[in-house]
Amino acid sequence: MRDCTLFAWDMMSKGNYQYARMKATESDEPNEEDMHAWKEIQDSYIDEFGLSESYQRILGLRIQLARIQNDYILSSSRKHIEIEGEWVEVISRDESLTPIINELQKQIEDELNSNKGVALIDLKRHIDKAQGFHVNPKEITVYDYKSILNDIEQQHKASA
Repeated sequence: MRDCTLFAWDMMSKGNYQYARMKATESDEPNEEDMHAWKEIQDSYIDEFGLSESYQRILGLRIQLARIQNDYILSSSRKHIEIEGEWVEVISRDESLTPIINELQKQIEDELNSNKGVALIDLKRHIDKAQGFHVNPKEITVYDYKSILNDIEQQHKASA
């Protein structure tokens, strides 16, 4: 991540994993090594900068949803009933959990929609304008760029 350019990061985030290679072009085909390298780059980013608050909220909601869905499945009971001479398996579940599941799914969807966020590359324009200098995405690394963003955020918090 410390050597990955902002341009390469943007391309890989769109599925063009061949940009994990230093001299890749769009005509190159991504391979398994490229995908693995992209995962390692993402892991190093998370190790360095952590997860955003929004992403942490979404993960928390998804964990809650998975637990409730698990309870829903475990509340199932199976019985066989005879209908017109044939035995049919009927599954009944605790439907009181359905509104909770629906609400959690809605919260997750709302959080995803409200926090689509701005891609790192799109923030470039804002930095250029706010800081009065041009950031070249093919030259600046993700690490340096994110560090600049963090500095700007700290300055903004301090002045607020």
